[in-house]
Amino acid sequence: MLGYLGTGFPVIQFGDSIFKSMVPVSLVDQFSTVTILALEMPEPNLKVVIDYLRCFPCLEKLNIKFNVNIWTSLEPGLHRDPFASIKCLDHSLETIVLQSYDGLKTHVEFAKFFVMGAKVLSVMKFCCRRVCTTRWIQNQQTAQFGEKSFKACSVCFCK
Repeated sequence: MLGYLGTGFPVIQFGDSIFKSMVPVSLVDQFSTVTILALEMPEPNLKVVIDYLRCFPCLEKLNIKFNVNIWTSLEPGLHRDPFASIKCLDHSLETIVLQSYDGLKTHVEFAKFFVMGAKVLSVMKFCCRRVCTTRWIQNQQTAQFGEKSFKACSVCFCK
């Protein structure tokens, strides 16, 4: 167990595969025995997360921790290409935990990518930095994601 992979590591090498500042730059192997991955990043970056997901095809649980208070906007137009398969999203990723979630538009778009794209997702947990009222949680579930998105998985909001 490594703990969180984060931006604090300039270079990480697993066997012949090399990651620089959290970005896979030289991938020789996929890591098919890894089932739990924890990432720490300053803001939501789908491109980096997608690059990691491609490295871990049997991933079952993904924990993402954001370590700053303000999230900037996501890259415009970054959407999953339906023809570019990400094996763990299609077959094994069952649990996702997002820490420091505040329900801002960038948070919602980041989470929506996984809610809509992970085919076997059964648990989506949002760890919020503020108190979650019943009304706020309902707004997150219906107004921003839509009821349809959450029917296939259990959603949990916690402080």
